Amino acid sequence: MERKEVTINGIKLNYYESGSGRLLLFLHGGRLRASIFKKTLNELSKKYHIIAPDIPGYGDSSTPKELWSFKDYADFFVSFIKNLNIKE
Repeated sequence: MERKEVTINGIKLNYYESGSGRLLLFLHGGRLRASIFKKTLNELSKKYHIIAPDIPGYGDSSTPKELWSFKDYADFFVSFIKNLNIKE
């Protein structure tokens, strides 16, 4: 897995990318980081192009200055997808 970083709307987002094939955006839950799922991501990357970000506020991504709602997270990931020029 290759570790990458991008800044979107003032938030530094750490993410991992690996594999080829159909894209799978892997969003972790809980108070975790994407790298916790390294074994799973490596297996999935055998068939898919995996992008696995550390959700803002967790892992190596920066924390928003204000408490975010689910809509804020959704809007952020729409911007992330557009930033990476993901079409499907």
